[in-house]
Amino acid sequence: MNKIITLLSIGFLATLSFNSHGLSIKLNPDQTDSNRIPEPHNIATESSVPLQDTNEYDGGDLYPGTIHFKNNRYILSRCTSGGDDYVLEFIHHNDQKTIDQLINTKAKFWINLFGVYSSIEDEHHLKVKDASDIHIGQSCHLKDALEILSNEED
Repeated sequence: MNKIITLLSIGFLATLSFNSHGLSIKLNPDQTDSNRIPEPHNIATESSVPLQDTNEYDGGDLYPGTIHFKNNRYILSRCTSGGDDYVLEFIHHNDQKTIDQLINTKAKFWINLFGVYSSIEDEHHLKVKDASDIHIGQSCHLKDALEILSNEED
């Protein structure tokens, strides 16, 4: 599965490609001419999601983290020092099905989600456009790495 996202940032275009080998980034400095820069609503688009599904959710960002199911909701614990939690809503049923399978096997994993953020009643929410780059048997949280190091010293 190959996913492509095109981003515009400070006068240059970059293409991020996700595939079975991970993430690759290609800078396109020759496309800095303002006549060739996409319209603002096209700055971040994903090729695998049909346009009619994303009109309400233009843009998006990558959210790496671990996912658990609590109180009938999917929760992403983001891989940051702050460790913010996000309530997830999946646009595509197949992404939710993949997460269900991982949670049901009780496998340790972390994942990159591409989605659109919103705040609802003082909670972080994420409308998930794509779930990709799954790392089974791993954690992305610093506390887990420190715990492993601590156990190795004992």
